[in-house]
Amino acid sequence: MIGSATCQDSSFESDPWISFKVTWSISIEEQPLYARISGRHGGEVEIKVDPRNGLLLQAIVIEPPPTDSSWHDFDALDRLEGVTAVIDLAQWGTKVTPDYQEPATRVTEYVEDLTLTHSAGVTRLGFSSKPAARVLAAGATRIGVSMDGSLVAIDVIEG
Repeated sequence: MIGSATCQDSSFESDPWISFKVTWSISIEEQPLYARISGRHGGEVEIKVDPRNGLLLQAIVIEPPPTDSSWHDFDALDRLEGVTAVIDLAQWGTKVTPDYQEPATRVTEYVEDLTLTHSAGVTRLGFSSKPAARVLAAGATRIGVSMDGSLVAIDVIEG
């Protein structure tokens, strides 16, 4: 992750087939880039990103990962309101042509310590055991970011 950008709202969906789906209220005009994240101990998540600027558009749990027993609340952290994360596009690479440049691939894959936990009206999709240093908030969604700028977790406040 490399920063944040304005986004006023987000929506959360959950049903028997998809346990976690967050969509940030951003419209794009072209097909998104995809990051497929496999959990070291199970689970599969798909992240959608705007190919022009790296805005985080959507996070979907494809296969639920294990739960996390060590819950770290985001309440005491510095919070930026009305924003979403901006993901570094370098992980998709760049293909340069004589007239333009574009992502070298539309899909990138990597492994993280995925977790999915429900506790006290909050559903958390965890990506890392690193502590969050700040929070990016849009609507009922909170994105925890570590000191080094990596994505730690996405919280959805239910209700």
